Amino acid sequence: MRVSFAVHCDYPRFKRLLRAFEASKSWLVIRDVAISRDSGQPGQVQVQVELVTYFAERGEDPAPEKPAPGKAADGVKAKGAVSARRVG
Repeated sequence: MRVSFAVHCDYPRFKRLLRAFEASKSWLVIRDVAISRDSGQPGQVQVQVELVTYFAERGEDPAPEKPAPGKAADGVKAKGAVSARRVG
């Protein structure tokens, strides 16, 4: 399942949000991040985030989804590989 949303905040708050997703014990993976400066407000950024989540059935040994080439933002990585089947 994929979830996309936009965030408008200051850069340090965005970094804390990103860190919270990376450190979460939930099955969430940061798939894509697009960030731009808000020229109207110094220190503010506009961010588009895409998360994916995975589900597995008991007893399965599924392969993880391969990320699309060039989709991840520079310096942004998901923590670890997920061995689960994507549903939806």
